[in-house]
Amino acid sequence: MFNINPLKTFERKAKLEDYFHENIMEKRNFKCQLYDQCKNSQNGLFFEGQSHYLGNYYDIQNNGIPFRIAVIGQEYGGGPPFVTLTERSIHVLGSAFQSYFNKNYKDINRSFRNSHMKGTTSILRLLFGKGLGTNWEDEFITLENGRLIHVFEAFALTNYLLCSAVTSKNSRRGCSSKVMRNNCSNHFKSVMDIIEPNIIIVQSKTYWHYIVYNFSHLNKIDEVIYKTKINDSTGYLLRLCHPAANGKLNWGNNEKTEYLINVIAPAINNLKKIIGVI
Repeated sequence: MFNINPLKTFERKAKLEDYFHENIMEKRNFKCQLYDQCKNSQNGLFFEGQSHYLGNYYDIQNNGIPFRIAVIGQEYGGGPPFVTLTERSIHVLGSAFQSYFNKNYKDINRSFRNSHMKGTTSILRLLFGKGLGTNWEDEFITLENGRLIHVFEAFALTNYLLCSAVTSKNSRRGCSSKVMRNNCSNHFKSVMDIIEPNIIIVQSKTYWHYIVYNFSHLNKIDEVIYKTKINDSTGYLLRLCHPAANGKLNWGNNEKTEYLINVIAPAINNLKKIIGVI
């Protein structure tokens, strides 16, 4: 059974807002003291101030066990700049309720998710015990009181970088500098301390060593799962490729990819056993 604590999530959102206003940006006033260093360290287009997403029901329990899920990517990989937490929420929830997994669904008037959000959908379905698939109605969790919530309402979507650098206007491939990756470390660590996830899905092996630098007491369990500490809580990191990776490592094209079935699904099953929800 799934139970939620929306008040706790509201408190986390307030802390995130405060942190962003004090250290990152307030409206279109960018406050990060390392902005000039980062912007001048790369030669591409630069989009500053791109916020995270925290679902309204992020603080959820699975049979009484904390089930706080954070999916972590590299960066937006493009514009626009100055994306607030509220604007990011509108975008992610729009992907939940106004778009479908693929083009074969019955309502052709809705848009369809990109590879990143397809992969995110698949991993959330596995975590919440929905199984792989493309049926939109199966993307909902039933709470103990009978209420239905979408899986996108019960997780956090964060990026390691709060700014994006890309080679051209039409490119979605980030070209961040080492300076950017080093400078954003403290911001990322602060966000993790606020949201305290105990399930951390890292969607980038290329950024892995930057991301894990911010987690203490890291212990490898197997080729995918690592155990860590966030504040005083135990957490688990999953080291995965990006859903839009090339070739056999891609797991965002559809729900039948080799990497998704043979690597991710078994890892999620093992993780749920370790946590104690199955």
